[in-house]
Amino acid sequence: MKKQLLTIALILITANGFTQISYEKGYFIDNQDVKTECLIKNLDWSNNPTNVTYKISENDKSKVFTIEQVKEFGIYEYSTYKRYILPIDKSGTNMSLLSYNRSPEWDIDTVYLKIEIEGVATLYSYKKSSLKRFFYSLQDSLPQQLIYKKYTTESGNTFTNNTFQNQLYTDVNIENMSVKEISLVEYTSKELRNYFIRFNEAKGLTYSKDKNKKTNINLFTKAGISLSSLSISNIHSEPDDPLNIDFGSEYGFRVGLNAEFFLPVNKGKWALFVEPIFSSYHFEQEYKTFYDMGTVTAQINSVEIGFGVRYFVFLTDKSKFFLGVSVQYDMNFNSIVDYSDDRDYEILGKTFSFVGLGLGYNYNNWFSVEINRMPERGLFENVNWSADFTSYSINLSVNLFRSK
Repeated sequence: MKKQLLTIALILITANGFTQISYEKGYFIDNQDVKTECLIKNLDWSNNPTNVTYKISENDKSKVFTIEQVKEFGIYEYSTYKRYILPIDKSGTNMSLLSYNRSPEWDIDTVYLKIEIEGVATLYSYKKSSLKRFFYSLQDSLPQQLIYKKYTTESGNTFTNNTFQNQLYTDVNIENMSVKEISLVEYTSKELRNYFIRFNEAKGLTYSKDKNKKTNINLFTKAGISLSSLSISNIHSEPDDPLNIDFGSEYGFRVGLNAEFFLPVNKGKWALFVEPIFSSYHFEQEYKTFYDMGTVTAQINSVEIGFGVRYFVFLTDKSKFFLGVSVQYDMNFNSIVDYSDDRDYEILGKTFSFVGLGLGYNYNNWFSVEINRMPERGLFENVNWSADFTSYSINLSVNLFRSK
């Protein structure tokens, strides 16, 4: 298994080195209020950045500006960040490390805040690792943090400081919205964005908002052929025992579904997937009996359910390679190894295995082809027998529910 993990790590590191660098039209404003049009490397930051890579033109060398040099930058029709020096509550969010103090624990810091909703009332966000904070401002005032903090008591009870709801009611109050309604607003990006949109609309003012990233879903129908090899042996027998069988390699078929769930970070380069596949493998081989030659057959029918993650390497907007890693849960049925001398051995009804690998190509989220190495798995309920079962497959997939 260590070799498999090392292989996975090397593949992902290599892929990252060949990932397409995506520069998009944007701008930055320096400390002298000079605005520069440029191309910004869009990393779709999961954490608010402190330095940004850019080019003045397509053929220019890449450069980097830092938070000390630039007060504002943006990628047109995508995102905007502004620099502020302000207090941030950096209280821990880990349940085992919660503070006994209900009040925020302020720390003055220089940060880029991301504009989530802009209008007469503007909503900002800040994220660093597990720390997620939201800020707001009215007109051109300095942003203030919307206060939300979990804390504990010496008795071990956990409480939440929801002062942000009072701030909304006092400063960003939507007409005819009651205290009870505001108390139902949660400290999440979705709920706060919706609240600030409603506030700006109620004022009759226009507002601009960044593209709201969503978790895209693709659903593929998948079919393929596999090349599998199988050998079985009794752990108590000699290596040349005729009952130890090497079946060689045989072709089988696979058919099923694949559902991808793209994560809303890094511009669609990461996706989780679940893949239920029906597969059938048939092996047959002759062996020596005491009197004559016999035949042994191995029939393996299973529903293989893979759970994993994929990393995409973009070639163009429509064309990309991907690498996949998965663990697999197999449900075998009507599966048996049968010797012609009336001996047979049942195959495990359920197995769990690690690690499956996949390498593929996808065109326009519509069609894909993939080569898979299926994980090794146990077969026999009888502990005296062992199996060496490996499988490779090539699969074609067509999207039934392509994300827009």
